[in-house]
Amino acid sequence: MYKYLYTFLMVILVGSFIYSQTFDHNTGNIQVTVFQNGYIGHPGTGTGGNGVVFLGSPDACFTAGVMYGNATYGVSGMIGSFTDGTNVLIQDMVNTVPISNYSLPPYFNQVSSCQFKDNLAPVPYGLTVNQTTYSNTGDDFVFIRYDFTNTTSSAVTNFYVGLFNDWDVGLANYTNNMAGIDVPRSLVYQWLGAGTINDPNYYGLVAFNGMAGGTASSEFPGDATTIRFVIRDWISTITAPLTITEDYRSFIGSGPYNIGVGGTLMVGFGIVAGQNLADLQANTDAAQVIWDSFIVPVELTSFTGTVNNLGQVVLNWETATEINNQGFEIERRTETSEFRTVGFVEGYGTTSEPRSYVYTDMTAETGVNYYRLGQIDYNGAYAYSDVVEIDVNGPLTFELAQNYPNPFNPSTSIKYSVPESGNIRLSVFNIVGEEVAVLANGFSQAGFYEVTFDASNLPSGVYLYKLQSANSVQTKKMMLLK
Repeated sequence: MYKYLYTFLMVILVGSFIYSQTFDHNTGNIQVTVFQNGYIGHPGTGTGGNGVVFLGSPDACFTAGVMYGNATYGVSGMIGSFTDGTNVLIQDMVNTVPISNYSLPPYFNQVSSCQFKDNLAPVPYGLTVNQTTYSNTGDDFVFIRYDFTNTTSSAVTNFYVGLFNDWDVGLANYTNNMAGIDVPRSLVYQWLGAGTINDPNYYGLVAFNGMAGGTASSEFPGDATTIRFVIRDWISTITAPLTITEDYRSFIGSGPYNIGVGGTLMVGFGIVAGQNLADLQANTDAAQVIWDSFIVPVELTSFTGTVNNLGQVVLNWETATEINNQGFEIERRTETSEFRTVGFVEGYGTTSEPRSYVYTDMTAETGVNYYRLGQIDYNGAYAYSDVVEIDVNGPLTFELAQNYPNPFNPSTSIKYSVPESGNIRLSVFNIVGEEVAVLANGFSQAGFYEVTFDASNLPSGVYLYKLQSANSVQTKKMMLLK
C-alpha cells in the first residue's frame, strides 16, 4: 500500500521523459491534467501534472488512465497504481503523436489530442489509440474521447474499453475513502467518508456509451499477468463496492465491441465532480446531454451494403439525429489497397428526425471490397463508421443499366452485364428507329462492362440504346441536351 514509494520507483524505471508533455484543462471549477501517453491527473504524486482539483480542494487523483482488452489477453493500457510482485508500476502505452491543440468544436474552449499504442504490453493489441479531451469554462466535468483504429490484419472481438482512477479524496486521508455506483447514470464515484473532512466533494467516472462494467476496489490483485484479467472482469461486470472506508480505485467500462480490420471505434468517458452526491448526479446528467449534443453530433443507427445485378455496391445508412453534419465521405479499400474516397453525400445539417442515405458505387472491383463512412462536421471534426465488407461476385443476370449522366452532353457512360459467354450487340437508335451507333458487337465473355457513347456529331433529342444476346434483349431511353 506504499503507493508514494511506488511512484519513485516508477519514475526511475520508466523514465520521467514520458510524462514531460501535458495539457491542463481548467474550467475554473475543475482542473484535470492529461499526458501525451494517456495518463490522466499525474502518474503518481511528485512526477508532474496537477492531478484533479475541484473548487480549490486538495488534489484528489493519484493517477488515472485508459484500459482496454478482451478475455484472451486481458487489458492493456494504464494498469496504474497496481503493481506486480516486484513493486514496478505497470504501463503499456507509448506516445506516437504528441499533444496538440485541436480545432475547437462548438461549445468547448479547451480541446487537446494525442495518440499512443500499447507497444510495451506483453501481447500488444496493435491498435492506434487517439485520445481527445474537451472542457469548457464553468463546467464541473472534463470529457475524454478514445478512437481505436484497427491497423492490424485481423478483427478484434469481444473488446471492452475502460477508465480507472486511483482517487485519493482528501489526499493524505485516502484510506478513509468510500465508493458508490449509480448504474442508471453509468457512474462510479468516491468521496471522503471519515477522518478529517478536508475535501467534502464527490468525484466520479461516467461512461457515455453505457456502462458494461464498473466497481471500486482496494485490492492489489496478484502478479502482472493476473492483474490484466482481473481488471478486464472489473470493466465488463457491474459489482457494488464495499461499504467500508478504504483506499479505493474506481473502474468503469463499456462494451463489448468488435473492431474489424481498418475499423475505428469511438468510446467516451467523463471525469465529473460535485459538491455532494446530488450535485455529482446532476452534473453527470448535464455532461451526458453535452456529450450527446456536441461530441457525437451524428448518431449512426445502421450501415449496410448490397450488390445489384450490375456488380455495383449499394450502400445504405441511417441516422437517428444529426447536429452540424456537413456530410459523409464514402471510402473504399480492397484486400491489396488502402482506403480512398470514392464519393460524398451531403448531410442534413442539424435535425432531430431519422434520416436515410444511399450511395451507389459504380466502380467497385470484383472480389471483396471494404467500405466505411467518414462523417464530417461543418467545423472540420471527423469521425469514422465501422467497416462493412461486400463481396462483389461475377454477374448473375443479363442487365442493361441506365446511362449516366442522363441527360448528357456530349458523352455518357453505359454499363451492362452478361451472365454467360456469347455474342452480344449494343447499339443506339434515334427516335424514328434509325441505328446511329454500334458500341459493342461480337463475342463477349461473361462479366461486367462499361462503354462510353460520344454523341458530339448528333443533334439533341431522345435516343434508345439496346443490348441484345442470343436469348435476351433490353432497351432503355436516354436524352442528349446540347
